[in-house]
Amino acid sequence: MQFTNVRRLESKYDVPLKILDLRPLVCKDLADYGKKAKMYRQSGDPLGDVEVNLGRESLLCEVDSSLFRGVFDEREDTVSAHTGETQLYTFAKSLYDADAYISIPKLKTHQKVGMTLNLKGLVGSITKKNQLVHWRIGSPETGGDEYPDMASLQAAKRAKVTHRGAHPGNDTIWRMVVDLYHAMGKRERNYFSVVDGIVAGEGQGPFCPHSRKSNVLIAGNNLLAVDIASARLMGFEPSKISYLWHFFDANKVSLNDISVLSKAYDSESFFVNDSAYLDFTVPEQWRGIKI
Repeated sequence: MQFTNVRRLESKYDVPLKILDLRPLVCKDLADYGKKAKMYRQSGDPLGDVEVNLGRESLLCEVDSSLFRGVFDEREDTVSAHTGETQLYTFAKSLYDADAYISIPKLKTHQKVGMTLNLKGLVGSITKKNQLVHWRIGSPETGGDEYPDMASLQAAKRAKVTHRGAHPGNDTIWRMVVDLYHAMGKRERNYFSVVDGIVAGEGQGPFCPHSRKSNVLIAGNNLLAVDIASARLMGFEPSKISYLWHFFDANKVSLNDISVLSKAYDSESFFVNDSAYLDFTVPEQWRGIKI
C-alpha cells in the first residue's frame, strides 16, 4: 500500500471511498510466518466479522480433523473450528456484506494448490486465519499429507527450508479453497474479476515466484469461470487442479458453459486445442498439471 500510494484514491475522484486493511493480525517478517506470537495486532475490519458454519456441506466434514494444521503452528483453533458438523469460516464483515465483490488477483502459481487466483485468493477475506486448514501433519503412512511420503518427511527434519504441504498429493488445502467459495456464495452479490497477468509469477509461488512478463489481463463476472480460463491460459489442464476438478466432477460447471472472448486466441477452440499458451513454469512435482 505504501509503495503504490493507493490511499491517494480516497481523494482523487469525486466518489466516497475508503481504503481499509481488514487484517487483525499482520506478519511483518516472512521469517516469522506461522508463528502466532510474532504477529502484530491491528484494528482490522471496523464493522467486525461474519461467521459462516458450512456444517456437513464442508468438504472437510468427513475428514479426521485431529491432524489438521492451519496458518499457525498452534493447531487447537484449527481443529476446534473443523470438527464434525462444526466447520467455521469467519469473514471480514465489510467484505462479506458488500453488494459487489471485485477480485484483482495476480496470475501466479502456487506450490500447494497449483495456482492461486480468485478462489484461492478468498483466504484474504478470512479474519481468523487459523481456520484455514492447509494440510494434515505427517505423511500418508500416518494419515497426513504434509509430505508426499515418509522419506520426504524424514528429509525435512534435516533441512533448513521445508515445503510442507507443497505437493499435488495434498488432499486437504483444496477442500478449504472449495469451502471458501461455497461460504462466500451463501450471500447473494455481484462479482467481477480482473486477473493481473501483466507481470505474472511462475515457478515456486506464492512466496518465491519468478517474474513473468505475460502482458495479459483476464476479466469476467464469474470467479470460477475466470479461474478455469486463466488456468488454461497458463498452460494447465484445469481438471488437474484439484479445487477446479471438484466443480467439474460435481457437474457444477462445464467448459461448454464458459464463453471466451479474445482477439489474441481462438475463442472457439480455446479449451479444446493442445496449445500450451503461456506455458508457465511450475515446480517439478506439479508438472502433471501442464498441457
